[in-house]
Amino acid sequence: MFSLKNKKNLSNKIFLFSILIYLFTTILWLSYFEIKDPSSYDMEDIFFEGMYLSIAGICFFFINKLKSASFNLGWGLYVWGLVINILDEFTSEPGFYDTVLEGMIVIAGLVVITYHIYTFYFQQQKLGKRLIYLATHDPITNSYNRRYLKILIREEEKRSKRYNHQIGLMMMDIDRFKELNDKFGHQMGDKVLRRVAKFLETQFRVVDRVIRYGGDEFLIVLPETQSLKDLNQLKERLKEKFKEEKFEELPTDFSFSLSIGCALWNPTQAASVENMIDQADKQMYQEKEKGKNNYSLSPSSNFHSKT
Repeated sequence: MFSLKNKKNLSNKIFLFSILIYLFTTILWLSYFEIKDPSSYDMEDIFFEGMYLSIAGICFFFINKLKSASFNLGWGLYVWGLVINILDEFTSEPGFYDTVLEGMIVIAGLVVITYHIYTFYFQQQKLGKRLIYLATHDPITNSYNRRYLKILIREEEKRSKRYNHQIGLMMMDIDRFKELNDKFGHQMGDKVLRRVAKFLETQFRVVDRVIRYGGDEFLIVLPETQSLKDLNQLKERLKEKFKEEKFEELPTDFSFSLSIGCALWNPTQAASVENMIDQADKQMYQEKEKGKNNYSLSPSSNFHSKT
């Protein structure tokens, strides 16, 4: 892989080499081929071909500032073909030079330019997708982040009002996470966050969204949820699945659990989706403080109840 500095140097070398080629071609052409009688010059062709060459040369100067070696190479070949094109107005040379050779060089230049534009377009598309991903995903868990949540809320709120669908919300917090960080380090804490995020991704529908809300909190947005009863049933199913998770990295005597709060937003109610997220958050903290959550994630296969 070329560094950015090496690419710039290569681009400049191609530009300078192209200038030398033009000068060498002009000198060699005028020296080798017989120069026509000035009275036979087609001044109209010379004017327009000279204008094309001048414009292409100016463009080449600015293209060089882009520091793209492939673009420089392609445009350099194209200009070289135009140099030969105008030279043949002043000399008498075999047809090969002013048709075949000129055509081959111009076509080669256009092929390289087309290749550059093609690859640049897809590179930009790939870069654009990557930037969107980085802007909407959490770097530790690869779950969606709160920036994406704002976009999601707007879209789902409009869709829910249009089709009269409810939105389910589940706020989750990892209990003893601070203790885990203090005892085993933040790298272990990040591993736990990634494992929990991966676990949650496998437990919900494709249309549901797992969002890292902040710290050790995750928010699940569930479009088209029928009732609060469905959310509670999902919560119970989640508890059963959560028991099966194991953390071999942690000592067998250390277990941690989740506190979960649920809320349901209806498009006919006055409260906003943000208000219901706050409600789910408060319910989650109430459950956390009362110690009502009785399901844990443990390194061993045994189920640990929270006391």
